[in-house]
Amino acid sequence: MSKIVEIYELVKVLTSAEKRYFKRFTSLYGKGNDNNYVLLFDVIDKSKNSTEHIIKKKYEDKSGDSQHFPFTKNYLYKHILKSLVAYHSGSDVEDRIEEMISAGRILYKKSLENQSKRLFDKALQLAGKEHNFVGILKIYPSLSNMLYNSNMRNITDKDLERFTRQELSALQSQTLIVKIRHILMNVMFNLKKGHLTIEEIKYINARINQLEIEIKASPFFYPKLAFDEMCTWYYISISDYEKGFQYSERMLELTKQLNPATEKGKSRRLMAYRSCMVACLDTYRMDKFHEIWKENNACPATSKYMEASIYKNSIIIIDAFIKQGKFDEALRRSDEFKPVIRKYGLKSDVIWYSAQLYLNAYIAYGLGQYDDCMKMTTDLLNNPKKNFREDYYQYVRLLQLVCAYEIGYYDFIESSLDSVQKYLLEHSVYKTNLILIKGVKVILQAKDTTDKKLKELRREIEDILSANPKEVTGLVYINSLAWLTCKIEKIPYSTAVQQAYQKLKKEYLLSHRQGKSS
Repeated sequence: MSKIVEIYELVKVLTSAEKRYFKRFTSLYGKGNDNNYVLLFDVIDKSKNSTEHIIKKKYEDKSGDSQHFPFTKNYLYKHILKSLVAYHSGSDVEDRIEEMISAGRILYKKSLENQSKRLFDKALQLAGKEHNFVGILKIYPSLSNMLYNSNMRNITDKDLERFTRQELSALQSQTLIVKIRHILMNVMFNLKKGHLTIEEIKYINARINQLEIEIKASPFFYPKLAFDEMCTWYYISISDYEKGFQYSERMLELTKQLNPATEKGKSRRLMAYRSCMVACLDTYRMDKFHEIWKENNACPATSKYMEASIYKNSIIIIDAFIKQGKFDEALRRSDEFKPVIRKYGLKSDVIWYSAQLYLNAYIAYGLGQYDDCMKMTTDLLNNPKKNFREDYYQYVRLLQLVCAYEIGYYDFIESSLDSVQKYLLEHSVYKTNLILIKGVKVILQAKDTTDKKLKELRREIEDILSANPKEVTGLVYINSLAWLTCKIEKIPYSTAVQQAYQKLKKEYLLSHRQGKSS
């Protein structure tokens, strides 16, 4: 990628405030808006094309400079980055700690040792309060160097011992955090393929069990919280919802020890509420879900986290009604949350954005709006995959298939069945999804034995769920059991989903109670 394309992409994502600050920032460096790199900035900002020779021609016509374009574009890129760093300076804890460390080093070089130590102490206090172990580990080399080379008489052996103890504690805590992060990255990398294999799950489980021993033996609070966060997310991802719920409850209790006045305290609490709500949904704890939802709404949030929190929580609420077959209520909530969804959706990570796009189509199907659903699923399949999680495509293709049946696009179904089945065999880990394909084939054959065969397929799904309860995850985003039931009993799909939800809830809670008693 050429430097001009990089600058073009950077300029196009700058906010109006950041652009204004860039112009003010340039005034500190001579001619202000008459600088050649500012002229190049204006050319790029107004350009609708990132082609270098076009931008170069416009720049030369405006500036009269035909010799220094390579230098100017490199200087502009560096200058935009400098202005962004200055603009966002102090906007989060890490920045403030870095600024204090830099200022402390400068004061020390100026032989202002007392002022330097005060800044280092302040940075240490802030880093400790925010559990910023990387910040603590950055401070101590500078502090130690200053103490070793200074003439300060008021440093005692106890002070040195305390410094050493704090640095070692930060190092041990950060080591645990790195191990947690490594497992998390391993899971995220493998989930990009759509799911984790049995071998991958066994490997990650072994690493988690080993790390949990270290975490339990550790006296440090923050690694315990980070570990519970990671385990909650991981176990929900592999459909071990009961374990996910247990870790989410533990995580929520730990976050209550954090200072709610700090950004980290608020953001961690909001994340814990959200994870616990997801786990409650997946373990049929609706009373607990509503209890946590109320607590979450009462939790104050800074503007930095409020929009993201509202957006993700809105997806969870919509999902909650869909799982219960209440598609009309899901649509009402979707309309209610539409402003924040529209504003934040594309900025969110791919998991939440994928869920949002798919749920819109699924609501339309649940309400019998098949033309709308068909259009949405077609748009999703044509969506660049960089903005859509791979494993959602299996649900989109299934949804499009059953929607085509409702509309009567039988030629489309005939041409798509084999490719959808092949795709599911390669990407889906849920047997229930494959049975839905069989159900569509049975109905298309339109024989006297159709109902009998559909009932056999429904019993097959029930047997699969009894043998492996984790298969219920395959019913979340398109309910094969409900679909077969609505065709057998000639009832609306939403009614069949409600019946299936109550049945699965009863069986889940019964098996959970039996598991506890045994």
